[in-house]
Amino acid sequence: LMGQSQGAAVCAMLADKRPQDIRAMILCYPAFSIHEDMIRRFGDKSELPETFTMWMPLGRRFAQDAMAYDFYEHMGAFEGHVLIIHGTDDSVVPLGYSERATGAFAHARLEVIEGGRHGFVGRACRRAVMLACAFLTANA
Repeated sequence: LMGQSQGAAVCAMLADKRPQDIRAMILCYPAFSIHEDMIRRFGDKSELPETFTMWMPLGRRFAQDAMAYDFYEHMGAFEGHVLIIHGTDDSVVPLGYSERATGAFAHARLEVIEGGRHGFVGRACRRAVMLACAFLTANA
């Protein structure tokens, strides 16, 4: 299973719910910050807005679910191998979230791409593809 940003966070959620169905995961700059981002944004507001914008229009249910789900509490359920790839220059999700996840999963490795941003392009993209291919070969 492979995902990027919020897609990578969803992969981790699926691995928590159905660990028996997933052999390994590749998570690129996973948005494990969503939980804390929503708490910072809305705090303990009892009345969340019907809609809000975070790069795209989102609804109240997104904020409610994100505030209720702490990724790090659920990562230990997945016993498969995990490759996390994150760039040093990610301005959307700080590298520390992936560093923390590496210790929370049972078998995870973090590969840091110097100069990589949130969304790999150019040399960072080529490096991520190389790392992903090697990981898939080793975990086939």
